[in-house]
Amino acid sequence: MDLLDIVNSSQNEFSETETDIITFMIENQAAVEGMTISDVALATHVSKSSVIRLTKKLGFSGYSELKFFIKSSKARPEENLYDVLENQNRDLENTMKYLRQLDFMPILKLIGDANIVYCYGTGYAQKNAANEFSKSLLGCNVKSMVLPAKTEFDVSMSAFSRDDLVIFLSLSGETVEIKEDLKILKLRQIPFIAITEFSQNYMSTLANYSLHYHVTPMNIKGRNRQLHSFITLNLLLDTLVRQFIINMDSQ
Repeated sequence: MDLLDIVNSSQNEFSETETDIITFMIENQAAVEGMTISDVALATHVSKSSVIRLTKKLGFSGYSELKFFIKSSKARPEENLYDVLENQNRDLENTMKYLRQLDFMPILKLIGDANIVYCYGTGYAQKNAANEFSKSLLGCNVKSMVLPAKTEFDVSMSAFSRDDLVIFLSLSGETVEIKEDLKILKLRQIPFIAITEFSQNYMSTLANYSLHYHVTPMNIKGRNRQLHSFITLNLLLDTLVRQFIINMDSQ
């Protein structure tokens, strides 16, 4: 998936100004990799806030994340698409590169200040990851609770407050059954973080903060299905916990 795929899959409508910015970035992707947000604003004759609004509309947490996506999507040779071991290495490397350039501080503060951190995984593997992540948070003296299924999530919705934090673990970020819940959380101003694969998606667009991991599906010969490894999701969560511990020790 590249920037053009992100734009084409977006359910948002773009203004004339946003379309001009998008066109510039698509036609000058190599240059954009080395440009600051001020450079892009100057080149497209818009304000920096216009560029920031567009990046969030595309599902990115900010301009730096957009630049990283452009760079990593270009570095993905199609001829290796089905080399499962090479894809594993690439997914781990790209996820680690993304995490190294990420500003964790606003997210760490949100976790540390939360009265209760609620964790919800949208699939089996994500639920397992949520359980381990929640245990780690409890070990860091952060009150954390895993909501194991949609039923428990619905029951807990009324108890969520603005002093809490909800963390969603998903693959696509397009889980239909919780889309209305996301809208309600947004309206009630209850902060939530979306952790999904590296893509433009509904959940990341609404979240206060979004984190991403790279995952390349594995095609099984003779079977009309794909497998997904969540090793990079666990790498992201492990890094997040370690960053939280480092931040605790520095205070």
